[in-house]
Amino acid sequence: MSSRQSALRIDECSLGKEINELIDAHVDKVPYVHRGFIAPSSIPNNSILFIGINPSFSRESEPAKPLREFYEHSQQSTYQYFNKFQIIAEELECLWSHWDLLLIRETSMNNVRALGKTEEGKSFIQDSLKISRAVLEETKPLSIVVNNTYARDLMWSNESDMS
Repeated sequence: MSSRQSALRIDECSLGKEINELIDAHVDKVPYVHRGFIAPSSIPNNSILFIGINPSFSRESEPAKPLREFYEHSQQSTYQYFNKFQIIAEELECLWSHWDLLLIRETSMNNVRALGKTEEGKSFIQDSLKISRAVLEETKPLSIVVNNTYARDLMWSNESDMS
């Protein structure tokens, strides 16, 4: 496992700008977009890429203004959600990373799925998937593990730009 492996710096390339533009374009039109986003600042190339749907959201931690955060991904995260990913990567002796397809913060999957029932929501989802596709193409993952059924459905639907 190489600790000097190259990575896509999302926060420093055009994708970071596209993410902010996506939020700006939909902030007043799509539920939950006003909360901002949380995304990794970089994704190692040729890593195992675990795909989720979106970061959860806690009302207790709701910031006074929308959070727009690119966080530093760690191979040794203390966040319980990532525990199994770390174990798998250690067993396979390779780096891992994580990407959420939708750049919104909401915990209820019913609420997330409901976004696709409105025209503005569909537009937001399609724009998010275009960015996600670019991340996949740029990082050339060693393997992709989709760990959310709705994420799987979005990636392989006929209406998706991902399939």
